[in-house]
Amino acid sequence: MSFLGILIVTIIFSWFFVWILRKYERVKCLIDKIQGPTALPIIGNLHQFRLNPDEFFEQAQGVAYMFREQKGLRMVRIWLGPLPFVIIFGAEESEPILSSNKVLHKLYHYSFLSAWIGDGLLISKPNKWRPRRKLLTPTFHYDILKDFMPIFNRHARTLCSKFDKLIGSKDFNDIFHTISLCTLDIICEAALGVNIRLAHGYRFCYPYPDISVGSISVSVCIRPTF
Repeated sequence: MSFLGILIVTIIFSWFFVWILRKYERVKCLIDKIQGPTALPIIGNLHQFRLNPDEFFEQAQGVAYMFREQKGLRMVRIWLGPLPFVIIFGAEESEPILSSNKVLHKLYHYSFLSAWIGDGLLISKPNKWRPRRKLLTPTFHYDILKDFMPIFNRHARTLCSKFDKLIGSKDFNDIFHTISLCTLDIICEAALGVNIRLAHGYRFCYPYPDISVGSISVSVCIRPTF
């Protein structure tokens, strides 16, 4: 490669590096206005976590709860390497984000789900998400949903009964799986008219890949193997 070619490549690479650095500094200045644990350069707060995907969110919540109890914060910032994450506690803080028409782009972590669920409503880009969401919105009108209240209430009572039996059990320390099964029971009966009775112990193939893919996504985030 000629000297001129090397010079052009060097200039392009330098420009791109400076652009990334400036963008990162801008994000860092904004994110660091939110309080959180002290982060180290490059690795952020990763040194404060066990790199176990099954325990990661629990640890992140623990750090956030500690700051909330000590300083009364309703938002806490943590850095996972160069990536900032903000943990929000209250509905008042969540509403502006969830109701925004601008905050629609998903993190790149969602792309790991595309091989499993495709480019659907969950991970699609805004130009595809908006028209499809408009088609679905009338389906969730209150007048339609109230017809399904008997289904919601029946499965909610089943969930409460299950919790009553599990209270005090040494083996019961995570409600995520139990609530996931109840949620899937409700969705299948309300949308498809099929009661798959997962909450009653019937096995089904869906929830387990769901949990596995979630663990894989977290693993890629906290332990990238590029």
